[in-house]
Amino acid sequence: MTLKDYYKSLGRQTPPKTALIQDIAKLCKVTETTVRNWIIRDMKPINPEHIKIISQKTGIKESDLWKNQKQLQK
Repeated sequence: MTLKDYYKSLGRQTPPKTALIQDIAKLCKVTETTVRNWIIRDMKPINPEHIKIISQKTGIKESDLWKNQKQLQK
């Protein structure tokens, strides 16, 4: 399961999806827009600590979070 798949599995209700984005943004100390890019656009964070945090939050192995490994450009 990828991060995008996990996000989609939360269903059509906005609150669980919004909560996931807000939680990850807070844990990683980034904007919600950045987290949406990681999820929706399959952009992989440059900071390896962010990947660890997302893996711990979702229970998805780090190696499975992204199929396409684009990195967010600064």
